[in-house]
Amino acid sequence: MVILRRAESRDAASTWSVRTAAIRELCKSDYGAAALAAWASTPMPDRHGAATAWESFLVAEQDGEVAGFGIVNLETSEVEAVFVHPGAARRGIGRQLLAGLEDIARRAGLTSLHLSSSLNAVRFYEGAGYQRVERTVYRHPSGLELACVAMRKSLVSGRDEQR
Repeated sequence: MVILRRAESRDAASTWSVRTAAIRELCKSDYGAAALAAWASTPMPDRHGAATAWESFLVAEQDGEVAGFGIVNLETSEVEAVFVHPGAARRGIGRQLLAGLEDIARRAGLTSLHLSSSLNAVRFYEGAGYQRVERTVYRHPSGLELACVAMRKSLVSGRDEQR
């Protein structure tokens, strides 16, 4: 059984480990070895640890272990991250996390969300109702550039608004 909960400061290292494992395993079909190595080896920024205090940082826990996490930035209306450990992938955990983030966004009064999807995750987001906006390049703080897809979803049924 998967439990979604707000992140706590103690989750910073384990969620960063989930991110790193997901990049190494789940992204390798769409990115080269050099890009993956550089992306996955990025040290955890202070901002990640600080974000664990946000009410919009969710952790998916399974059998007492962190299986995934997601972050939505309520100030920018951006889904900043949804990562699931490769050992727990394709079991609906990502969908649960994303739905939880969208619920938080709706409660905060947001009418749409946007994100920058890694190439391997585009179909996941499309399955959740996100639409492709354009293919773009994500510039990682380390200087690494990764091909990605900008995506957007209205949170208001039948309308395409942005807050």
